[in-house]
Amino acid sequence: MNTNLIEKYDRSRINLLIGAAIGWGIYYGIFIFRDQISNEMIKGTLGLIGLFAFVFFLYSLFRILRIKRIMKRNPELKSALENEWVIQTRKKAYAIGYWVMMISVMTGLNLVLFTNISPKMILELILFVGVLSLMITFIVLNKRD
Repeated sequence: MNTNLIEKYDRSRINLLIGAAIGWGIYYGIFIFRDQISNEMIKGTLGLIGLFAFVFFLYSLFRILRIKRIMKRNPELKSALENEWVIQTRKKAYAIGYWVMMISVMTGLNLVLFTNISPKMILELILFVGVLSLMITFIVLNKRD
C-alpha cells in the first residue's frame, strides 16, 4: 500500500473532523443563543452565519463518509487507517465524551434549580457540549507529533 495515500487520507480525515467540529460549534451555538437576542438585524445576520456553518458541517460530514466508503472498497487502506491505535483513541474519546455529558447534565440540573434558565435551553446546551466534546477529544487524542 502506498504510504503517501495512507498519510493523505489520515490527514484528510482529521482535517475534516476539525472542520465538522468548527461547523457544528458555530451552527449549534448560534442556534441555541439566537433566541436571547432581540435585535432582528443581528438575528438575521447570525442566522445567515449559522446557515453557512451548517453547510460547512454537512460538507465535512459528507467528505468523512466518502473516505469511509473508499476505505470499505480498499481493505488494505482500511487496515492501515483503522489500526488498533485509532480504535483505542476512539474508545477513549467516547469515554471522555460520556463523562463530559454526565457532568453537563449534573450542572444543567443544578442550574435549572437555582436560576430561571429554561429546561429546553439546558438540553440544547447538553447536546452542544456533548457532541463538540467528543469531536474535540478525538482530534486532540489523534494528534501525532
